[in-house]
Amino acid sequence: MTTIDEVLRSAMELTEEERLLVSSKLLESVPVNEAREQAWLAESDRRLARLLSGEDPGLTLEEFWADDKP
Repeated sequence: MTTIDEVLRSAMELTEEERLLVSSKLLESVPVNEAREQAWLAESDRRLARLLSGEDPGLTLEEFWADDKP
């Protein structure tokens, strides 16, 4: 039986294009959770509305990247 670590180790030896294909196929194999999908869409709609109304000014590019700290 192949372990997850063995699969990952083998996958990491693939080319970038091959890894993208494998990851795409794996994602396609996971069933969509409709409730979670609807919740994400509703949240993104709320955030967009706040941004477009000016209620939330968003971030400048500098602010966005400044928050990218480990």
